Amino acid sequence: MARFSSISLTEYAEFLHQLWPGVGLPSRLGIALSGGVDSMALAYLTSRLFSSHNSPPSAIHAFIVDHKVRPESTTEACSVAQLAKETYGFTAHVLPLTWALSHTELLNGLETRARIARYQTLGRACVENRVEKLLLAHHADDQAETVLMRLLAGSKIQGLAGMRAAAGIPECGDIFGAERVVLGRPLLAVEKGRLRATCLENEVHWFEDRTNQDATLTRRNAVRKLLSASPPRLPRALQRPSLVALARRAEARNKSVKDQARMVLEEDCDISFDPTTGSLQLQLPPKIRGIQPHVLQNLLVRVVETITPLPRAETQSLQTPLKSILSNQGKPFTAAGLKWTYLSDKTWFLQRQNYTSKSRGLCRIVFISINPGWTSWRLWDGRWWVRLFIPIPSHPAICVRAMEEKDIGPLREKAAQVNMDRQLEKLLKEGLRGEMRFIIPAVYCGGEVLGLPSAGLWLGSGPSEEGVKCEVMFRGRGGLV
Repeated sequence: MARFSSISLTEYAEFLHQLWPGVGLPSRLGIALSGGVDSMALAYLTSRLFSSHNSPPSAIHAFIVDHKVRPESTTEACSVAQLAKETYGFTAHVLPLTWALSHTELLNGLETRARIARYQTLGRACVENRVEKLLLAHHADDQAETVLMRLLAGSKIQGLAGMRAAAGIPECGDIFGAERVVLGRPLLAVEKGRLRATCLENEVHWFEDRTNQDATLTRRNAVRKLLSASPPRLPRALQRPSLVALARRAEARNKSVKDQARMVLEEDCDISFDPTTGSLQLQLPPKIRGIQPHVLQNLLVRVVETITPLPRAETQSLQTPLKSILSNQGKPFTAAGLKWTYLSDKTWFLQRQNYTSKSRGLCRIVFISINPGWTSWRLWDGRWWVRLFIPIPSHPAICVRAMEEKDIGPLREKAAQVNMDRQLEKLLKEGLRGEMRFIIPAVYCGGEVLGLPSAGLWLGSGPSEEGVKCEVMFRGRGGLV
């Protein structure tokens, strides 16, 4: 059996420097603690590093997620929090997950459900505690498991890069402020054996989760058992060192493609964004056929992700746009949640695709006033952040939804009542022509329209609407509209 060396403080400091070059030690830091040997090694090293810089340990927020899958999980989570607080001086938070599912339903797809719930809970906790950098204890063995699982799932080169050392927090697109949270995995190149050695050498206590050894519980557990078999049961190309090396090569290739796409986008493309409708006009380079297809595809992903109502732009969903762009096809089509219209001279117009009866019902949010004042920010249709100022607690419920054709008449009547009919007509003729008026947020109270906030039109003036205000901000572009 190989003998592993522990991780020195100097080595760990270098890992953090590589993670966030030039940033230095954050004044406020989050750390996700499971209580296992990996996260407790991370806690120990981070505590030592903060102490060596005379930084208060209370500036480290330890987030302990209680998955509530095992009967003993709550007791264990509280023990981890107590250890983090008493031994390291961290500010500890136990974050319980709530499941609206039976135990049998939960176990079906446990890994995916738990991952989504865990990241959403961590994202909210980071926002609430003003933490913008969150450390995770993923290591090289975890990376190998991830890559093998993706190979088995048929992932292409983008997915085979595995986990990134630094990345935005996933699954938190509908949490306001979570876009500022950056995940850091300083131990991603370190073998698990070295983390165990670090804990043993420094008498760091950790907790064992027996479910991690149950190969029948999750796919990852099965892959972990396969990779840890002795003697090895897999060919050398599928063993840990080869899988980690594959992840490094894939990440280097992906970075090269992203850098090339960013350069083309910044130097050879012209983008005009319309904050009123959340649409954009994209003019591509004249010599577009000279751009490698995978670079152009990445460029399209970057553009689409700025305005799509979908949580993310999947590369596969951009096959149709890629073919149409290369062939200068003039017929409009839909892809990645958007309608694509060819104008001329390598120029495309992208807007949110028209709603179906199902999608129209889903993009409706309701604000119910409990206390007077500003509500929290909520994401409408995956595109606009919206919040309301409601001055009185007894105010009727207010909803934000997309307009329909039948709403135009009442909208005109309301505008005429408040002497804003000329402003409305100008808006409908210029900025909100045709179907564009039906893809933006409209605010309603008791069935009556209060305004189109992204278009700067606010009509609320009746007794029930007096004093109500609305702010909207397009996702990912900042600034109030």
